[in-house]
Amino acid sequence: MREEYKDAIRCYERFRHLGSPTPALLNALGEAYYKSGQREKAMEVLSESLKVDPNQPQVKSFLEKLKERKIKPR
Repeated sequence: MREEYKDAIRCYERFRHLGSPTPALLNALGEAYYKSGQREKAMEVLSESLKVDPNQPQVKSFLEKLKERKIKPR
């Protein structure tokens, strides 16, 4: 299942580097990293998303749980 996310990550990263990434793009990328087992990268990207738009309570909560290791990689 983790292999499925490699293509998504590659595409999202391509869009991320084309210009100013949106929170939606960064959240999708963070989720793909999380689901592929890359917890640290997921936290990095989700933190970036919160810098772009700090008014994302669900993302903030998910990120806090990842940092506290309350959520394990899928």
